Amino acid sequence: MQRLLEHDKCDGSDIETGMSEEDFLIQDEICKSRLASIRREEENFLKERDRYESEKARLIREMKRVRDEDGSRFNNFQVLNQRYALLNLLGKGGFSEVYKAFDLVENRFVACKLHGLNVQWSEEKKQSYIRHAVREYNIHKTLVHPHIVQLWDIFEIDHNTFCTVLEYCSGKLAFIFTVFGDFLK
Repeated sequence: MQRLLEHDKCDGSDIETGMSEEDFLIQDEICKSRLASIRREEENFLKERDRYESEKARLIREMKRVRDEDGSRFNNFQVLNQRYALLNLLGKGGFSEVYKAFDLVENRFVACKLHGLNVQWSEEKKQSYIRHAVREYNIHKTLVHPHIVQLWDIFEIDHNTFCTVLEYCSGKLAFIFTVFGDFLK
C-alpha cells in the first residue's frame, strides 16, 4: 500500500520513494493547497475577463453612438424651438434619436427625442403616426410619479420631424431608457 501512496511532486508522476504515510498526508495537503490557489487564480482571471468583456461592450456602444451622432442631421449643436440647445446624442432607435439638451428657459438639462417620419410613408400614415404620438404625449403628460420620466413639451421641427422633450435621467437610467424606451410603450 505504501508504494501506492508515494506521490511527492503533485505532478502526477509515480516515484517510489518509500514515503511514510505522514509524508504522504503532508504532500496531499500541499497538493490541495496548490489546487485551491490555482482555482482562486482561475476565478480571478475569469472575473478579469468578464470586466474586459463588459468594457469592450461599453466601448462598442460608445463607438456606435459616436457613429450615429456623426451621421445625424442634428449633430451641429442646434437650438430647437428657440429653447432647447442640443448637446450630444444619447441613443438612436428605428424612428427617433435622443439628444441630451439644455433648456434655455428653465435652465436645466432635458432629453429631446427627435421623431423622424419616414419620407416614403404616405401622408395618411404620417398623420396616423403623429396622432398616435400626440395621444401618447397627452397620456404621458398626466402621469406624475417619481419613477416615471416627465414629459414636458412637444413641437414640430419640420414636415417630417417632431420633438418630445423629456426629463433628463443621467447615468445608467438614461441608457436603459434609450435602449428600452420603445419596448416600454
